[in-house]
Amino acid sequence: MTSHWRIVSNPVEWPLPIQDPCIPPESCLPAKAQVVLAVGTKPHQKGFDRLLQAFSLLANDHPNCWLVIAGVHQSHPYLRQTLSAHVNGQSRRLLIRRVGNVGDWYERADLFVLSSRFEGCPNVLMEAMASGTACLAIDCPTGPRELIQHGVNGELLPENVDAQKLGNSIATLIENPLKLEGFGREARRIRELYSPSVVRKQFEDVVQQALDPLVMVFAPTRCSPSETFIRSNLAAMPLRQIAFFGDEYAGTSNSPGQMAYGVAIFLSKVCTRLGLQRLATLPSSFIAYWLIRCHRPDVILVEFGFHAVRVMDAVRWSGVPLVVHFRGSDASADRRLRLLQERYRRLMRIASAFIVKSRPMKVVLEELGADSERITISPSGANPTLFYGASPANAPPRVLFVGRLVEKKAPLDALEAFAMVQQRSELPLHLDFIGEGPLRPALEVRIRELGLEGQVELLGFQSPAQVAASMRQVRCLLLPSRVAADGDSEGCPVAVLEAQMAGLPVVSTLHAGIPEVVLEERTAFLAEEGDLEALAYGLLRLLEHPALAAQMGRAAQRHARERFTVGNHISTVASVLGHAAAQCHRSRHS
Repeated sequence: MTSHWRIVSNPVEWPLPIQDPCIPPESCLPAKAQVVLAVGTKPHQKGFDRLLQAFSLLANDHPNCWLVIAGVHQSHPYLRQTLSAHVNGQSRRLLIRRVGNVGDWYERADLFVLSSRFEGCPNVLMEAMASGTACLAIDCPTGPRELIQHGVNGELLPENVDAQKLGNSIATLIENPLKLEGFGREARRIRELYSPSVVRKQFEDVVQQALDPLVMVFAPTRCSPSETFIRSNLAAMPLRQIAFFGDEYAGTSNSPGQMAYGVAIFLSKVCTRLGLQRLATLPSSFIAYWLIRCHRPDVILVEFGFHAVRVMDAVRWSGVPLVVHFRGSDASADRRLRLLQERYRRLMRIASAFIVKSRPMKVVLEELGADSERITISPSGANPTLFYGASPANAPPRVLFVGRLVEKKAPLDALEAFAMVQQRSELPLHLDFIGEGPLRPALEVRIRELGLEGQVELLGFQSPAQVAASMRQVRCLLLPSRVAADGDSEGCPVAVLEAQMAGLPVVSTLHAGIPEVVLEERTAFLAEEGDLEALAYGLLRLLEHPALAAQMGRAAQRHARERFTVGNHISTVASVLGHAAAQCHRSRHS
């Protein structure tokens, strides 16, 4: 249920409106009085009885302290017994039925107290904070905890606090004017956080989300460290969504639907390994159909073509539009295309739309029977808030490789090109490899053969934040991708986009979607696949000429920020999904 509701607070207007009657605080209070203020019209809900008792307990020790309650009169039936039973400080209790200039009273108060038993959204607390008044609140349901950070912009007391502890807390605070001043200063920030314009935007966003289509996502994994783009895409997706992953089953998920889906995908993989291709789609399709019937999505997004064939029958049975996101090997590797060719052709007829990473991937889908107009090219994009701050001119002559250590990423080509530059330059060169994979042993052997143990470091898998930090310490990115022996190739390597976003020039190859996301000779030097001499030439130019590296790095950052942010990609994906859902809706009602 938590995915179907959102919290939108009331706004706080500033300055607070004024209406009749206006009662100046100075007309009722001594000039040097310490004022504890409460505001409200419902004494039981607001807990005024326990506030009055707490004040009575502290009054004798604080003869200059006054309690003002605005909103109720002392004749209120609910308060009569409390007022008569707790008489200490009764001459310094001021209960005013109605105050039209409550903002003046907030500003006059030294401390505002919310002693409520329950709240919805405590407007009076928000008004007091906006006025810059230090606040003490009982952590009742609901509202105070969302507004007050204990010890930062006010203090929170436990919900079951008694009058004695409430009085002690009030006394402690009014004895510490510096703390009161600090709380008030921090509390005032609420004016911007809950301004009418901000709350209006939150409300509009909630309404828009209710109007947006519900997306059901099927993906093979979100646990693999290398599949960070799936996690980031889902987190940033502006549409309502519910997701199921093929590697989460018994013991890894508390959701029955998720567990059933994970088990079904496991059985599907077993059938595929046994060569039972027709049977392989049945477990996952049956469970996917059940999930579709339960959640009734408006559109389905499947990550990777090889995963889409596992659930395409469920989509056909349900009639819900399907969008398939191809990412690389699923539209290039022989092990995928040869094995899945017939099912891919069927998928091309079933799906409503396709998203691919590059023009070569689009050509592959067209050859399999997809309509060109239903294919959208959208590189994954990079996060500009994470990838920034590279300074190639000031960085040492250090080169960075980022990617899995697999054949299509060509880490051995990167090493050989670097070794050629090492022989031609007198600079103290260094090459860092970030990533893991099956080619690591071969890479280690070749590093020893070349005698580069002191210049080349294998850093293993690192988080996106660590990758971003490394990009701020190097001269350029080296990623000489190539088509692997089994036909596997890139879609559009995210590392190239991230490096450009950070402000690094790139040395890479004329492979897959790479030429589509760089500007050759302006943001990157590109070589033919496997052309070590050309790779070394581009690398040497950047290492020997830091000013050139800086110039290309600036151009790369401008280029990436204009066209290849992750926000641009998410917006494109959301647009494709929305269009597919709307088109299906129109066809059903035409």
